[in-house]
Amino acid sequence: MGGTLKWAGALAILALTAAGCSSPASSAGTAGVLTVTVQQVGGPMLRNGGTPSQPVPNAEVTIAGATGPGVSAATNSAGVATFRLSGGSYYVSVATCGYTGKREVTVNPAKPAFLTWVCPVP
Repeated sequence: MGGTLKWAGALAILALTAAGCSSPASSAGTAGVLTVTVQQVGGPMLRNGGTPSQPVPNAEVTIAGATGPGVSAATNSAGVATFRLSGGSYYVSVATCGYTGKREVTVNPAKPAFLTWVCPVP
């Protein structure tokens, strides 16, 4: 019975790990990290002459590869979503901003990739 519980625990940990690494993400050693920051920019000019900018929490960020289904995640309170992906080229879109197209980004396992997505103020 003790062996059965150990296997059940190991399978539960494996399932939880896999759930955090949805396709096209990879848990292999060849995975890279892509961090997407979503900002809302625009509106009336600030007193210092700058443009207002604020993070967009709960923005839906979708990453799609050349093949297979994409993966989506919501940004955190700082407007950031982080993905573990296999090395390669991906297309990023943010539905929360309305249709603003998609951007191509290359993920390299040896170096983290960063993308800032700007949502214009309507």
